[in-house]
Amino acid sequence: MNLNDPHLTFEAKITGLVQGVNFRLYTQNRARQLGVKGWVKNHLDGSVRVLARGPQPCLLQLIESLWIGPTNAHVDNIDITWIPAQSVSTHFSVIR
Repeated sequence: MNLNDPHLTFEAKITGLVQGVNFRLYTQNRARQLGVKGWVKNHLDGSVRVLARGPQPCLLQLIESLWIGPTNAHVDNIDITWIPAQSVSTHFSVIR
């Protein structure tokens, strides 16, 4: 992790009832509100994966929001891995 870079990056695996409940759209909307870049996608094992890059306070707010999720979601666990800076798009997108 480059301590001179004000932006951090994490990968997250969210498990629980997180597919088929608009979790990706919810995550995209919240990330965009926070100015976070990256992506969210469904994974074959039923989890949702997120790659997010931004200022630490914004990323921490995004993680809090991931625990809440949309109305019909139920999050059992979030595995967060802080990783070296990744090149991400200039926005936050849903990967299908």
